[in-house]
Amino acid sequence: MESLNRYEGIPTYAVSSIRYRAMKLEQSQLCPHADREDYEQELMLNFQKKLHHYNPHRAGLNTFIAEIVDKRAATMVEHARASKRGDAMQMISIHTPVYDGEGHATELGDTLSSDQTLWPNDSMPWHERVELQIDLERQVKRLPPSLRQMAIQFSHSSVSEIAHRQKSSRATVYKARDQIASRFQALS
Repeated sequence: MESLNRYEGIPTYAVSSIRYRAMKLEQSQLCPHADREDYEQELMLNFQKKLHHYNPHRAGLNTFIAEIVDKRAATMVEHARASKRGDAMQMISIHTPVYDGEGHATELGDTLSSDQTLWPNDSMPWHERVELQIDLERQVKRLPPSLRQMAIQFSHSSVSEIAHRQKSSRATVYKARDQIASRFQALS
């Protein structure tokens, strides 16, 4: 379908480049609600906003046009893909009131079951988790300094990452891990 948009006074290369990119964007079907003319208008508006930055000493006009149009088209594709990944999602408080069919308000957090939590933890009550955390910190403090440092690193890094960071072999890191585990088992 030929575009009905007309652009008098705009360089021919800019118009043809914008129309080509608009056609490619339409064919990609990233935004089903937009058509070729919408894309053309967006690209043309961006081109006109950026035209005053043109410096003939740095590049030719056609190079400048191609760069502006290509970058804006790539940005449009990136935004469309991000919105498909859930970019439009918003965070809300679990204390937000939710109204039922009868007009009664309940906090959102009260409507969620424990299966819907991000980290389901039905195996251990919270007070036991806290006690375990305190015991673990106490045991780590009792380790020799080299093993203590290694135990702290194990809380947030993999064996490969630790070996790379310390410039040692993974076998050495595994050996330290086994020593830490045996000390913890002996203390429990």
